[in-house]
Amino acid sequence: MKKPIPKSESVVAYLRFKGWKVVDKSDGYFTLTPPKDVTPNTIKYKIPYYEKEYAYPLVARERVREIADLYGWNQGSLIKLLSKETIEIENALQHLILQEETAA
Repeated sequence: MKKPIPKSESVVAYLRFKGWKVVDKSDGYFTLTPPKDVTPNTIKYKIPYYEKEYAYPLVARERVREIADLYGWNQGSLIKLLSKETIEIENALQHLILQEETAA
């Protein structure tokens, strides 16, 4: 079975959903900075956007693992989620928000 590969736009969309800002898009990477509630808030993530590059799957999976650890997600689940198209992720995240609001 082929391992899922996170899509760069999906990873960026997820981080933007969490309040991150895209501060640069150059040298083959999106560079994002975190919202103030993420510590340390001086960190930056570089997400490659050339999905056809040889090292892309390895780098993208590693970034998503880091993001999963940061937000308390299961790494495999987040990789699977972010390997989907952006619209599917938006729908899934909207569903999660509704679940959280109902539980509160």
